[in-house]
Amino acid sequence: MFARLDGVQVRAYEGGRITLTVTGPVAPLLRTAADQGAVDIAAGHADLDELFLSYYRRTPDSGMPDVH
Repeated sequence: MFARLDGVQVRAYEGGRITLTVTGPVAPLLRTAADQGAVDIAAGHADLDELFLSYYRRTPDSGMPDVH
């Protein structure tokens, strides 16, 4: 269900704990988590390496420049 949300990527799921990466608004994710009965949410910023890599992983269709 989380993977169907725009801008949400499921990174891991283990023992009732899910790790997600979110780009863009978080309100739809928080509503979905609340609807599923989430009892705890922890958020953190991406580290600099991840931010750099995510820029270069984007496709030309994303509106970002095509970097090669």
